[in-house]
This record gives sequence, structure tokens and C-alpha cells, in this order.
Amino acid sequence: FPGKVEMKLKEQITDTKYGLGYAIFDPSENGYDFILKVLSTKKDPSGNIWPDYSNSEFARRSDAIASTDADIDEIMANVNDLNEYINSMNRDEESVVSTLKAEMLWDLVKDEYNRHHKVVPSKQELAEQDQEEDDIPEDEIYGDVDDESDDSDEALLRELNSL
Repeated sequence: FPGKVEMKLKEQITDTKYGLGYAIFDPSENGYDFILKVLSTKKDPSGNIWPDYSNSEFARRSDAIASTDADIDEIMANVNDLNEYINSMNRDEESVVSTLKAEMLWDLVKDEYNRHHKVVPSKQELAEQDQEEDDIPEDEIYGDVDDESDDSDEALLRELNSL
């Protein structure tokens, strides 16, 4: 769920003086409804409009979504296990790499990905990398180097002192 909704939940749980605490998760008459308000942001520089959940809030009065223990048990039996859901989203490395390549992001992230996964580049990849570096003119790597200035350290120190 969006970060602003998460922030609202954390506020209620961690604010020991004014927050509702863990009662926000209670389906009995001690629980509180969460009122999800979806507005939109102003257009960003690209002209995109995004959903804004910052006005969402909890009801001021507690309200039961279930009136009996049997109703609560039925609700709890139909709840999804978040760990199971998150684990179902795991993808193998080959799938991740192929998706990054398909989205043309691989060149941007491959060094970091390889470093994280401790992948050693092949000899061919190293040779290609060296070739690419050799193709770059020296002045682009080191900047313009003024070959005419061959001042000694003493001359540079004198110049600095005169400033």
C-alpha cells in the first residue's frame, strides 16, 4: 500500500498518548474503520497526475466489522498471509536480468547488480570494457592538459605566495 497510508498506520500504533494503538487492527467492537480518501496531486513537470492518500484517516468511534466471535473467525480464515504473498513474488535471477534488459535498464544497473551478487565479469566482458575505455580520447578522461606548463614546484609555490 502507498507510503502515506503506511505513515497513517504507524502514527496510530506508535503515538502512545493520542494514537489508537493496535486497536486499528481489531475486527471486534474495539476496532476502528480506516477511511481511505483518494485525491490526486497537481500535475508534475511531465504532466502526470498521481493518487494522493494523505487525507485518509481513522474513524473517531470504534466500530465492529464482525458482531460475533464466529464472524471474526470467518474473517480471519479468509485473510491472506503476507509472508506467503511476498514469497510468491520472488523471481529467479535470470528472470530479473531478462526483465532489466527488456526495459533497457541493464546497462545502468549491471555493475551494481554484479557487485551485489558477487558476479565476476567474464574475460570477454573485461576485454570489451577495456576496449571501450581505449576508445575514449585522453582529453575526455583527464581534461585538457596544458603540455606547455612545465613549472617546477618552487615556481608554483612562489606563485601561490604572491596571491
